Amino acid sequence: MTKEDAISRLQELVDRVATLEQKPRDHEDFHKWKTDARILLERLFPSDPEAVESFDPVPYDPPKGTLFGDGNIGPYLRSVFKQGLGKARAELQSRIDELNLLWEDNADLSGSGAATVQLTHPDSVFVIHGRQKLSDFHAFLRALGICPLNGVPRDAWQGFRRLSCGRS
Repeated sequence: MTKEDAISRLQELVDRVATLEQKPRDHEDFHKWKTDARILLERLFPSDPEAVESFDPVPYDPPKGTLFGDGNIGPYLRSVFKQGLGKARAELQSRIDELNLLWEDNADLSGSGAATVQLTHPDSVFVIHGRQKLSDFHAFLRALGICPLNGVPRDAWQGFRRLSCGRS
């Protein structure tokens, strides 16, 4: 899928919100729209789970346990539904902005749904470790077939491709 296709499909979902605002919350078009949006977000942003995680929990119903005093809850439910659609529209528009700003114009996501990265040294890796002893961590890396670098300054990650276990 090209960048233009991705933007067009997201924009179509944004445009459908206006129609959904006129329909009841339990209408099948709403369910289809929400499913279409989720599937498209998963496909366009496979390495960014937040794309779906920020869209899924958008509330379209009042919080559970909400009490209504006068029995006329229709307008309130409608308002909550429209607010949810507004938040979802904003999420989708943010993803369109992300595509416009961050994707290359000639990006093509056919098949995998992700851009391909060309690695210069696929056997070189930069690892940040936590609280374990450095010697234990280096032993672990060696057991994996990874050659740890000793005495490398903290800012070495900027040029770590130059630093590879004696390989050029």
